[in-house]
Amino acid sequence: TISGCGGVVETTDVSLYIPEPRYLTGKEQKDICRIAVLSSSKQLNINPSDSRCYISNQVIQESSSVPGSYEVSGSAVLNFDAYIPKEYIDKKKVNSVAAAASAFAADFVVADAIQITEAPSSSPTGEPTISPQPTSSPTPGPTESPAIEIPDQCLSILDGIRVVSSSSSSSKNFYGLDIGSGIASAGNFFFDSGSWVVLGTGVDIWGNSDSFHYMYMPTTGDITISMFVSSFTANHPWAKAGPMIRASLSPSSAHYSAFVLGSGSFTNQYRQCDGCTSVNDQTGVISLSSVWLRTKKTGNVLESFYKGISDAEWIPFGGTATIDYGESFYIGIAVTSHSSTTELASACGTSFETTSSLCSNAITESGCISSSLCQWGTITEKCYDSSKLPQEDASEIMPSIFSAGSTVETFNCADTDETEIYAIDGMTDSFTCIKSKNGDPGLIISPSH
Repeated sequence: TISGCGGVVETTDVSLYIPEPRYLTGKEQKDICRIAVLSSSKQLNINPSDSRCYISNQVIQESSSVPGSYEVSGSAVLNFDAYIPKEYIDKKKVNSVAAAASAFAADFVVADAIQITEAPSSSPTGEPTISPQPTSSPTPGPTESPAIEIPDQCLSILDGIRVVSSSSSSSKNFYGLDIGSGIASAGNFFFDSGSWVVLGTGVDIWGNSDSFHYMYMPTTGDITISMFVSSFTANHPWAKAGPMIRASLSPSSAHYSAFVLGSGSFTNQYRQCDGCTSVNDQTGVISLSSVWLRTKKTGNVLESFYKGISDAEWIPFGGTATIDYGESFYIGIAVTSHSSTTELASACGTSFETTSSLCSNAITESGCISSSLCQWGTITEKCYDSSKLPQEDASEIMPSIFSAGSTVETFNCADTDETEIYAIDGMTDSFTCIKSKNGDPGLIISPSH
């Protein structure tokens, strides 16, 4: 079976307003389908290669609801692999995918487009209501912000990301959440093998409470986050994107962050306790189109660093803060558009790395288990980096009367070889007994429990 062919076919409507009578270009159709395929793979927990998309039946007509504009409508056709069961394809989720693709297209892909979320009904739903007489002086109309376009490097990263389910190793424990009030459009994130794209709205990350989209995971101990920001596009100079270490998912939570700004510069901001006033340190030091950012937590001490593409060493900047995070906390990427409008800010990069410098014996079992970077040794009862779990802890535990602390004595053995080779349960010594002339040999085992 050809990948993306021969299975369930779902068709949903896509409609946009544009300022001129024209069809969607090939690139615009491709970008809309690219987002639809990535979104459907995430919604349905399948691989992007399991589906194909194309735009068909484009129709252009003059808009009656938006004077001077034209409505271009068509069908987004998603064709899934034959091996995916029909009942696995949720029609409602596919429709929401098409709506999301249309929304992204309105914001990012089609120049000056406005999303149409639902076609008007052909007949009124009830009796008309009478509005009050207008005031003599009309209030000013809303000011329009320019549409945000996802830059080419973000589209390229988005195209290359293989969106996988949360059970896979590459996206393990990553989640997405809109935090706070004033979220005009739902944010989203895509992540795989270090490459990332995060889209979000939100009023701001500032003051006593925040409003933003957060790609995050729970963790514990000492940690360093290093990430490369390839591009950040937003309409407001104080829009923000960057690594965040956050105490909780509450809007007023303490956090420590390093942000690139919509102005093209970057800054260090933090809140040292829940509900406290935010602090801004060292803004506008340098303007970089692409930059490496790092936040580091050692105990309760937080620091931030940056470096340019050609820099070999990390350069400290911002302020050193002291924050009590407790046993566990959250790390990830925060994005806010610094706006109450529906226009999403977009950030992307090709590297997101975390380094845990303390998965030590001092960490409790619950704290170790809650960390995505550490693993608890059930036999040694210690906390280890996930890649450094000892063999006895990594082996499958099997029930045995040869438990730790047991004593073993031999009898009627002319010679006993107590080797250092362990049995399959990882704890049991292997005994070799050479039979003596005094009778049948054996072992006397005294279990510890």
